[in-house]
Amino acid sequence: MGRIRTFFARSRAEEQLSQLDDRLLADIGLKRSEISRMVWGN
Repeated sequence: MGRIRTFFARSRAEEQLSQLDDRLLADIGLKRSEISRMVWGN
């Protein structure tokens, strides 16, 4: 059950980060192209 929760939490985080504009992403030290790698660790 933990893996399922982790999957959905990461999916939600990726979706929320993807909705931020590039300026806000830069403020937290991310580029749009890095979101997936940061969330999923690959």
